[in-house]
Amino acid sequence: ACPHHQLFDKVDENVADGTFSLDVGNSIKAKLVRGQAEVVLVEAYFNALKNEVADTLSSGDDYDNLTNVIAAGSPGGILLFDLISNHNNLTLNLLINQIRTLTSHGDKPLIILDSLSSVKAEQLSEFLKIKSVNVNYIISTEDIYTMVGAQDVEFDTIIGNSSMLLVMSHSCGQASNKLAEAIGRYEKKVISYGLGGGGYPASTTSVILGGGSANINISTQSDFRVKPEVIDAMRDDEVYLYNNVKKKLFYATIA
Repeated sequence: ACPHHQLFDKVDENVADGTFSLDVGNSIKAKLVRGQAEVVLVEAYFNALKNEVADTLSSGDDYDNLTNVIAAGSPGGILLFDLISNHNNLTLNLLINQIRTLTSHGDKPLIILDSLSSVKAEQLSEFLKIKSVNVNYIISTEDIYTMVGAQDVEFDTIIGNSSMLLVMSHSCGQASNKLAEAIGRYEKKVISYGLGGGGYPASTTSVILGGGSANINISTQSDFRVKPEVIDAMRDDEVYLYNNVKKKLFYATIA
């Protein structure tokens, strides 16, 4: 339980034994009174956090094997953490804050996120938007667009910060559209022709054929390098690898 209410007695004890003057004691108690409204919220936070980490929190009996993000971030260290549910946002935000502390010490961790949603996880959402030389990410998810709550800005930021994009079979049409846009477009020449008389546009090339002419139109159109419907129809053994730095696209099948 939060010891907030016990602090008033502690202040009185320190005033009585001369540690604090009466004025200092009254000033401290005035501040404690203003904080009373937050006591319930503080207790609610720690109770909720305790419920989220109940299965992973150390009992304290085995001190030699205790660890945390900062300790595990030392060279060669590996920490696997099962959040159990995407709704455990307090735990996720706490982990991200520890990773921030780790990187502030100059460590450069590799963070692998497997099917985590940044929806309602404010710290994770903000962390993924930052492009840092101190952090490398691998994000694995069935639907990255849903992972970011269908937020275009967040999706575009994550994709824009990535160096590689690996696309495999999935069944989310909305994500296919966004991934096709992320891989990019190319300009293609489209040729159309027909038979007819004169009066063709200046952009048309006319070729005399016997007594008439052929109307040949050449136009430039933009198209997806990989169309959304192609991504939708991918087999389990197909892979598209897009190098976002060199803007190169690779296709392969997995045996």
